[in-house]
Amino acid sequence: MFDYINYLYGIGLGPGDPELITLKALRIIRECDVLILPDSGRARSILEGILTPEELCAKQLIEVQIPMSPDSINIEDCYERAVNIIWPLLDRNLMVGYLTIGDPTLYSSFAEIKKRLEFNGYRTKIINGIPSFLSVASVCNQILVKGNDELHINSLLSYSLGTLIYMKNKSGISSLLTEFSSKSKNESINVFGASNASLPSQKVYLSLDELLSDPPDSYYSTIIVKTNNEISE
Repeated sequence: MFDYINYLYGIGLGPGDPELITLKALRIIRECDVLILPDSGRARSILEGILTPEELCAKQLIEVQIPMSPDSINIEDCYERAVNIIWPLLDRNLMVGYLTIGDPTLYSSFAEIKKRLEFNGYRTKIINGIPSFLSVASVCNQILVKGNDELHINSLLSYSLGTLIYMKNKSGISSLLTEFSSKSKNESINVFGASNASLPSQKVYLSLDELLSDPPDSYYSTIIVKTNNEISE
């Protein structure tokens, strides 16, 4: 058994579908006294899908405001406010979970919370969740890599050979699609993606033409590019 005292648990909720949460994450959530919600709308919706009303009422839910963009001018203050909420709870020996969409190790605000708490002597544990790009591959019915293929995860900044995953940066999607449109004239590439994958509001794009005709505008949009001309039928 874990020693739960004074740990902050970074818990991955998966991409959004309550059925895509891991059994371990569900168990830890049920054992937590307090749940920190940096993305209150989506995180709360997932909680409502995995916990009974009685279980939900028994939890202390605390919403913290963390900007989606890492370039937000007040993001440092937001992190500090969140940490100042969390450490007194840990000092009371409460079991505290910090909920993230997807996985806590991938472009998550938990990284900064973890760093700041550990700097001050607190302990953390990561409970993995299903990353959003795996859900996108699923809803598009595509295989990401096989054999010796390379897999690259980007934040809309670079282009290379292999399977490329672009996520968590909706502001760069238009320029990215324009670049792909230009490259597709001279290179063999396949582009697909989805926004809000696995949720009722999901929108699936099976080609570059579909993406260009109606570009996704959600922060929870992922575009996947295969530059080796291997795409599943």
